[in-house]
Amino acid sequence: MRSLALVALLAAAPALPGQQNWVQNPENGHWYAVTPAMDWASAERTAVDWGGHLATVRSAAENAWIYEQFCQDSIGGVWIGLNDRAVNGVFAWSSGELATFQAWDEANQHNTAPEESCVHIQGAHHEERYRGKWNDLAENGGWLGGLPGLVEVRENPDTDADGLLDRHEARYGAIVGERDTDGDGLSDGEEVHFFPSWDVAWEMGWEEALGAGHKMPGPAIWSTAGELLGFYPRLVEGMPPHLNPSLADTDGDGLLDGVECGRGPDGERIVDPYTQLTHPLDPDTDGDGLPDGVEDRNGNGRHDLPDETSAVNPDSDGDGLSDGLERGSAAFDRDPLTVTDPNRADSDGGGLPDQAEDFNGDGAIQLGETDPNDPSDDRLRVHLQRDPTTGGVTLGVHGLRRGAWVRVYLAEPAADPEARSTSGNPLALGNGVVLELSGTPLEIWQGLARRDALHLRILTPASQGALQLQVVEIFPNGSTRSSPAIGMPPL
Repeated sequence: MRSLALVALLAAAPALPGQQNWVQNPENGHWYAVTPAMDWASAERTAVDWGGHLATVRSAAENAWIYEQFCQDSIGGVWIGLNDRAVNGVFAWSSGELATFQAWDEANQHNTAPEESCVHIQGAHHEERYRGKWNDLAENGGWLGGLPGLVEVRENPDTDADGLLDRHEARYGAIVGERDTDGDGLSDGEEVHFFPSWDVAWEMGWEEALGAGHKMPGPAIWSTAGELLGFYPRLVEGMPPHLNPSLADTDGDGLLDGVECGRGPDGERIVDPYTQLTHPLDPDTDGDGLPDGVEDRNGNGRHDLPDETSAVNPDSDGDGLSDGLERGSAAFDRDPLTVTDPNRADSDGGGLPDQAEDFNGDGAIQLGETDPNDPSDDRLRVHLQRDPTTGGVTLGVHGLRRGAWVRVYLAEPAADPEARSTSGNPLALGNGVVLELSGTPLEIWQGLARRDALHLRILTPASQGALQLQVVEIFPNGSTRSSPAIGMPPL
């Protein structure tokens, strides 16, 4: 049934994947629920596992109630327990009760064809004269390809209303009478049922949510209406296929399962702009080397403290280094003692992002790299000296990284502040190059840094003493390092 396909995890009424939404018939006191679409035999086995059988219909009143409750959204209606699988043409109920009532479709009377041996109540999508009437089909559902099975049990199958059948609670370590055995904010049924396999997730219609985009970052799947449907199925080594209703922190990351799913301690929804829905079956949701509970330091499911890092974004400050690497916790970190601030893209405030300083991203200061905790090495050191005889200038650049591309720019200062601002200061020239020159720059030299120092002779007319010069270093990843803009020395 479509109403059982798209479910909201945080809603109280709809059933979760694999969970049952039980309805009591006020006339006979029995309880009813439907299975996912399947063949008749599988539906009967499921009904037995749930503590009953496929439904027995004893009167026209029961038949009408079933049609109104369960056949409105299903294209083919629902399987019931009537069948002639044992003896062709002799129909009997799977519950063993005597067949005393019939509601066959008169326009399509049941036949004795051996391939059609299982009965369904036809749904609202049939022609009006067929609705609520019985018809026999092949066990696999024929052209319908399987139908939901209507399960009937005599007693309340879920006395604590936790979404987990009483007969199944011991199977998962849960306790009958306790809606939330481990006190993590999720009912026992939610913990068992809201992590289907990819195949089941796709069958549920989650492709609609995949196209809608996330309402917030993380592994959660949202419907177009903003309902939380569940989480992307995820296989993590050592993790079970579902949450443990008797263990409050199934993945051992330091966060309660309910907190990771956007729940408060009483099961209330706490989703707000600061909420980060982490995966409760993955101790490191964003894969940055830091457990979710370490990143969410106060354990409230939100990224709301200045010294916390995002548990759903591996690079909280966007500097190109993972949070785990910056805190010395990444498995590949070659120097865990050298740490940087994962919430500050330029930890030392020297003007160069941390990733540009830790060029190869291994956490250690290698030859040619600068120290991300020392602002003094973030800028190039430039020395200019004018030759009064030729009017030329000798340019000396020190502290270059070997293998970087070097460009030298010259510009005439803007005449007034308005012109300065419209000229684009600082001026972006592409490849991540940002200049501090006040006028429009002219590239006068470029080349590969083969050593850590560079010396150039620049010939300029003596009348151009007001020119400014700047050196920019460009690295293969597009990041840059530059000298301050300096004026030409006078004659």
